[in-house]
Amino acid sequence: MKKFYSLALAVSLSAALPAVSRVDGGTLEVIRAAGVTVRSSDTLVQYTKAIWGDAGRTAHYVEERSKASGGRFEVRDDVLNKTWSLELVRVHKDKLQALADGRYFACVDFKAPDATMVDVDFYLKKDGDKLAVTDTTVHKIDGKARYNYEEKNGVWVRVAEKS
Repeated sequence: MKKFYSLALAVSLSAALPAVSRVDGGTLEVIRAAGVTVRSSDTLVQYTKAIWGDAGRTAHYVEERSKASGGRFEVRDDVLNKTWSLELVRVHKDKLQALADGRYFACVDFKAPDATMVDVDFYLKKDGDKLAVTDTTVHKIDGKARYNYEEKNGVWVRVAEKS
């Protein structure tokens, strides 16, 4: 029985859109010489974006950014004047909300090496058909909020934490 292998790569087959190709020609030749069929990853990317949803895309963003720092996500904390090096715990699937200024926020839980739990809010803005991260802020440390949100006329507004 013959085995069939295929590989989806960030490549524009037949150079239809050369600007999107991320794999050089020599690598393609080696892969094809091994009997592997090369396919464009465009359909796979579209499918993945569709099934991930906003929480999955936020988690992917965190994971991609974490690769540069040994698997830990770094976020600046201006209140404590430090940079946290954090491990992803979870993305709140129910916490992607529209803000009054046209942005959105996504709530993400992280854990520091000393087991401190840090809740980080990701602010996103529409960029064509996707959401792009524009800013991050530390929202809570070990459950203690620095600020909160209140819903007003169907959108969320950031408000100071009540003491």
